[in-house]
Amino acid sequence: YAYSVTLPEGRPSATSHGPGCEAVTGYTSLEFEADPFLWYRMIYSDDRPAVSAQAERILKGETPPPLEHRITHKHGQIRWIRNTPVPHKDQFGRLISYDGLVSDITERKQAELALWQSQERLALVIQGSSDGIWDWDLTTNEVYFSPRWKSMLGYADHEVQNHYSAWEQLLHPAD
Repeated sequence: YAYSVTLPEGRPSATSHGPGCEAVTGYTSLEFEADPFLWYRMIYSDDRPAVSAQAERILKGETPPPLEHRITHKHGQIRWIRNTPVPHKDQFGRLISYDGLVSDITERKQAELALWQSQERLALVIQGSSDGIWDWDLTTNEVYFSPRWKSMLGYADHEVQNHYSAWEQLLHPAD
């Protein structure tokens, strides 16, 4: 959804929220209008410093990069959003307003978390295993040899680089 903030004296004086805000936040445009600090209270407490820093950069006339942070939806769920601000200046270069685009990225963040957790579990399995593990990504030609795999061949971890050519050099000429 989109929002707009007007800054006639360099300070926020009015904010309007587009009709799509309800789909992302659970709150209507009218609820945002009736409560000027609703947007701030919705921000997950741990993320407030980053959001405040983004707002400060905008008020200084900068164009900060998009920020991903959490909000508490009207119905209590924690949602992830991406806030992309777009400042507007007058002919003298003074900030007069800024617009923003807020996108719900909760599904993407949940997928990233699931992937990270899966990778952590795999790392624990590999660490706890006495097996030598290797992996070769045929699309990138990147190779991983676990420290245990290297030690099974009589090498220290630093003695065999994680490159396909390192494996080729370990092959017996007859092979």
